[in-house]
Amino acid sequence: MLAKHLADICEGRENVHNLHYRWLDKDGMPVWINCRGIVIVDQQGKAEYLVGCLNETGNRRRADNVTGLLGGPEFLAYLRAQKEPISKGFFMHIGIDDFGAINSSRGADYGIYILKSVADCMESCLSDNQRLYHLVADQYVIVDLEASSSEDAVVLKEKITDKLYNFIVAGNYEAIFSISIGVIDAATFCEGTEECRKKFEFALKQAKSMGKNGFYIFDQDDYEVFLRKGRIIATLRNAIVNHYDGFEVYYQPIEDCQSEQIIGAEALMRFSMITEEGREFVSPMEFIPLLEETGLLMC
Repeated sequence: MLAKHLADICEGRENVHNLHYRWLDKDGMPVWINCRGIVIVDQQGKAEYLVGCLNETGNRRRADNVTGLLGGPEFLAYLRAQKEPISKGFFMHIGIDDFGAINSSRGADYGIYILKSVADCMESCLSDNQRLYHLVADQYVIVDLEASSSEDAVVLKEKITDKLYNFIVAGNYEAIFSISIGVIDAATFCEGTEECRKKFEFALKQAKSMGKNGFYIFDQDDYEVFLRKGRIIATLRNAIVNHYDGFEVYYQPIEDCQSEQIIGAEALMRFSMITEEGREFVSPMEFIPLLEETGLLMC
């Protein structure tokens, strides 16, 4: 990037310099630099001097030193720098399956090698209008703001999985792993950073829930089910803390067919919660499995 920009200055295509990049300090450690300046030309109009200032921008990491990729803050900065509202394209949220097992079985150095190798494999599959960022640990994001349909994401996914498979084979199966991928519409960013983050995380979670090598394209109906489940669980927890508010017991009589006498009753638990539309009765088919799943119902 720096070499290209300096070449543009020499060719007269640029007359202002303003870039962030990494530099090695006197101890060989990477630091972030912001270099700003203007071009002074000679009598023939050719670039002769670049005059400005060079500042270290502090300890905030703009990129990951393992993979060499820019990180989450730069991902957001790129999206915010778009001149027009984002109306097409996709975000591909990628996570290495069971990466913790690789670290624990082979050691941290080997884990770092895998992180770098996965990044290199993915980067080699990208087109000129696609960007790759390293978020945290074993998670990455690919940004494409030009794709017109989700089919482009499917094609890219196939390229990446093929590349990773070849990497595994070339290493004589020393490391066997897969990735899970969640995809959301890039226009989701226009809904706000927080809403976009929630759907972004949801997509990868859904992909991982399919098992290893999962691939999931965001679906609003699935997301509504996920949100409803979260609301019900939160309400159940609150109800139990507040003396089981919302729980009721209904008794269904049991009748002896011969004597036609009531000989007992079956106790049925019912639950209701307050919503924006008023009080809603939640089906036992919904809330009982959630009580079991969260450990709120002890058998």
